[in-house]
Amino acid sequence: MNDYETEQGKAALRQKELDLTPNQCELAESLGVDWQSADSLADVLQGVEHELGQRNIQELIRWFLLSVYRHGRNGKWERPQDSDLSEDEQYRLTAKLADSDEYKLSLLTVLKDSRCRYTLLKFGKSRNPARRILSNTTKAFKQAQQLLREQELLPRITARKAATSVEERAGTENLETSAPVEGAVTSEVGPGDEPAMPPDSGEQPQSEQESVNTTAVNRRAARRGFQESRGDDSATPVQFVAVAAQAETEDDALSEEEFEELDKALRGAADSSAQRWTYNTNEERFSLLLGVLAGSAACVLVLWLIY
Repeated sequence: MNDYETEQGKAALRQKELDLTPNQCELAESLGVDWQSADSLADVLQGVEHELGQRNIQELIRWFLLSVYRHGRNGKWERPQDSDLSEDEQYRLTAKLADSDEYKLSLLTVLKDSRCRYTLLKFGKSRNPARRILSNTTKAFKQAQQLLREQELLPRITARKAATSVEERAGTENLETSAPVEGAVTSEVGPGDEPAMPPDSGEQPQSEQESVNTTAVNRRAARRGFQESRGDDSATPVQFVAVAAQAETEDDALSEEEFEELDKALRGAADSSAQRWTYNTNEERFSLLLGVLAGSAACVLVLWLIY
């Protein structure tokens, strides 16, 4: 008994050193591969592939398919024989995928890390070969999952679940894009109705800086179909009410304050465009001289290179 426990302990330690899974060790032993004497995991898998021969790709597909099946059923079993699929059923499903050269190429790309071969895998959003975890967004995974659903071995995605998922995403987007602005009144006002007055909250008057900001916002809002609704001197900050239709002349007209700002901007632009270099100071003349000399030197260099 002690000798048996010692042998078991040595085998477990060697398995850990080679970074082998129990599935890989069991398969190697069933094929007569002495994995404990191997130098590395690659040597063990090379021996397995040699013993399998032409059945190599078939075994890779079978182990990967069983991994997808376990993932879809949330299974906890660790060996293929512990699943509810018979060995004949496993190889029957494997043959369906093995008929596609495109799938075999896709699977070999997914299993490029030898640590993920001939063993049951887990799946997640990101791959981690050291923990035998692969991505569930690969083409090989989706095709294997689709086959299992067609064979009614995995539950299908019902139309109700798909519609619910779409509605939830659409509802989230609507909440993000149509969130009301704080302090805004969204009720519409007819052409003949008076705009609703905001309730008096009894807050203190705005500061000078807030008044300036509010005036600028009011002007921008007025050009976008909003009008300013003011109460008495003790009213709350400006609230905006949507206006149904306004005359075109009212939309395009500028207030006196806006007209003055526009006039100042145009005058400033005219003054800046009318500015000319006079070269009255010594620094300006020296800068002009340096520019002329640099340009001349560049021309002489180009002519010398050409001729």
